[in-house]
Amino acid sequence: IPCIMKNVSYCTKPFSLPRDCCWPMKYLEAFPTIFTVMVRIPKTVKKVTEDFEKLAFNTAISQMMIFVNAVYKEGKCPKAYAEGLIKMLSCIAPHICEEMWSLLGHNDTIAYESWPTYDESKTADDSVEVALQINGKLKGTIMLPVNCPKDDAIAAAKADERVAAAIEGKTIVKEIAVPNKIINIVVR
Repeated sequence: IPCIMKNVSYCTKPFSLPRDCCWPMKYLEAFPTIFTVMVRIPKTVKKVTEDFEKLAFNTAISQMMIFVNAVYKEGKCPKAYAEGLIKMLSCIAPHICEEMWSLLGHNDTIAYESWPTYDESKTADDSVEVALQINGKLKGTIMLPVNCPKDDAIAAAKADERVAAAIEGKTIVKEIAVPNKIINIVVR
């Protein structure tokens, strides 16, 4: 029960967001590009939808927490995204979400609202963070395009200043590249 109460108490966090953010009254109808929030919402809707279908409520709540933290960081949130979050959260905390729904200016109940939708093309990542290792010891990370060819990934790793300093004057025994995950260079 303590872990459930911890998650439910987190559901009230949108009420405590500063007034210059989006809850409950100050949100943006016509908004400029809010990159962090715009990138997070399709991924959030996708993950929460999939998690609810698998009855994985803890990870669904975790994803919503990640989105709320992105809103905190950005300082503002479009009304449509706020409404989408409240719709998803209403499965976990229906009474609180009914109150937030009414604070956003709706007179009807949230129970009959449609589930938020997302564009599948916006959920794919363009780049991925890859770990760089020398002899199995982490030297850093770099951002590479998704499914970067092995030779290009190893070349990018060798171009990194920390890796270049670690392999300078040493013989490369083996180069291991696991796509989208790790690059390990074995030296002597």
